[in-house]
Amino acid sequence: MSGPGVFAAPPGRFCSAFEETPTAVALRDTQNREQGHLIFPTSEWASLLGDLRRPRA
Repeated sequence: MSGPGVFAAPPGRFCSAFEETPTAVALRDTQNREQGHLIFPTSEWASLLGDLRRPRA
């Protein structure tokens, strides 16, 4: 996956946007853009996604 993306939820919930580059992923809350963004190295982003996808006991 690369390029910009948006994770959307029902109205009144949350919505975040991300931009993936070869070295990092920038993530922000689209409802509170003035609060800036978080930047994760791609290795940390991949690790987070792997953990989220892992089945829980």
